[in-house]
Amino acid sequence: MTSTTWTDFVNNAAACRACAGHGMANILTNLSTCDRWDLPWYDNYRNLDGGLMIVGMDFGNEDTVQQQRAFRSRDSCWEPGEGLDKSYVRLTRFLKSADLAREAFLTNAALCVRSGMSQETDALPQAIYNNCSRHLRAQVSLAKPYVIVALGKDALDFTCDALRYPRLKQGVTKIAGDRIPVRVNRATVTLVPFFHPSRPQNAHGWPDDRQLSDLYRPIRAHLDDLRSRTGREAYRQAVGILQ
Repeated sequence: MTSTTWTDFVNNAAACRACAGHGMANILTNLSTCDRWDLPWYDNYRNLDGGLMIVGMDFGNEDTVQQQRAFRSRDSCWEPGEGLDKSYVRLTRFLKSADLAREAFLTNAALCVRSGMSQETDALPQAIYNNCSRHLRAQVSLAKPYVIVALGKDALDFTCDALRYPRLKQGVTKIAGDRIPVRVNRATVTLVPFFHPSRPQNAHGWPDDRQLSDLYRPIRAHLDDLRSRTGREAYRQAVGILQ
């Protein structure tokens, strides 16, 4: 079913049970800590018109979701706090440093959370991302972003799949910050591979926080340039609906 409004998307995603057999729980209906409208990215649904979409890998486990919800419920919701998911804290800090925090729509390639047998460090099976591709396409249809930033190789691969664009062979460390034009209906969306905000154990060659913040600033400039050259309404019509 095609999602033509945000409510349609949430209702369609809430009804999805495609990943139940993979040790995943539907984030919209199966968690005691979340109801249908209290999502980890609830604060960012209003940014559907901001022009920037950030795609991560997945939401982790139930504890991670609780931490993110607690973080967003604070009055200073874009300031780091203690005991919270460090990737989310670092990402919001980087976005804020580039004046992008209030414009970014945050989501993940996989919308369910890990439950039971799934551990947060395990790689998710391809089938989960295949199932969630339609939900990611629905969100692109609704947000109609000028720029999509994919955090890490898995998020990049599955964003390419959802956009029906060939996967990139290079690792993220070689192409981070590159601007890749992807045709979406009659529009061209800029896909930007980027470092995941979690720092790997073997961090050789990995940018430090200051360098990562600096890498977000060209995204701000590129987004402003695209806005100045393409009217928002004309662009929205060009993106249309991804089937």
